[in-house]
Amino acid sequence: MTTEVKEAFPTTGTWEIDKTHSTVRFSLRHHAVAEFRMGFAQVSGTFDAEAGSLAGSVMTHQVQAPVNALFDFLQRELDNENHKKLTFSSTSITGNDDGTLDVEGELTIKGHSAPVTGHGTWLGPQLVGRGDDQTLRLGMTINSAIDRREWGLNFNNVLPSGLENLSWEVGLQISLELISKP
Repeated sequence: MTTEVKEAFPTTGTWEIDKTHSTVRFSLRHHAVAEFRMGFAQVSGTFDAEAGSLAGSVMTHQVQAPVNALFDFLQRELDNENHKKLTFSSTSITGNDDGTLDVEGELTIKGHSAPVTGHGTWLGPQLVGRGDDQTLRLGMTINSAIDRREWGLNFNNVLPSGLENLSWEVGLQISLELISKP
């Protein structure tokens, strides 16, 4: 039997993003007909519950793409040589009593920062572990959409039909598992 854990959204403590159990994924329309998904592993950062702030980053060289040619393309488009990280820093984060989450902040890609808004859900906190090795876990799922041109991600080409090959809108799906020692 599975049960969801919804206590109260944390208002104290610092929570560290669990790199092993957190992901940042993104998707965009490809060939004007299908959604194409890629992502990043090794998300790092913290949620400061008292300050109500969430900050995180991913390394641009850790993009996960299904084919090597696309990986190489993304490395160039993200300018991995000069910009090693994508970062996010919230200006506000609200965990609502119904388990929904509202986040506003600044996303920095290739040295350019612009505002983003996300919505999602939260679960927990949940005590996990055995004996003296116990941690509190909090889950957050945040979804957003951005126009990649705002961050200088401008590559595109035109299909024979006249449509653009890649959508300018990119969907973001962030899944975080956060840890706090009780």
